[in-house]
Amino acid sequence: MYLMATHPDIMYVVSLISRFMENPKATHLQAAKRILRYVQGIIGYGIMYKEIDNFKLTRYTDSDWDGSSDD
Repeated sequence: MYLMATHPDIMYVVSLISRFMENPKATHLQAAKRILRYVQGIIGYGIMYKEIDNFKLTRYTDSDWDGSSDD
């Protein structure tokens, strides 16, 4: 869980192979090994979460539903 919080780039693939935990195949094991090799190569990288005094959360949104040509 910590690894996915600090490395969001692997979040999708980890959640994808975790769907097959009940009945894994050889391809799922190969995918897990590939993820672990990737993590081994990026061990020094990640997102650092620091405590900040007087933290203010700012949100932005782009909800221009009227300008969407798809809807």
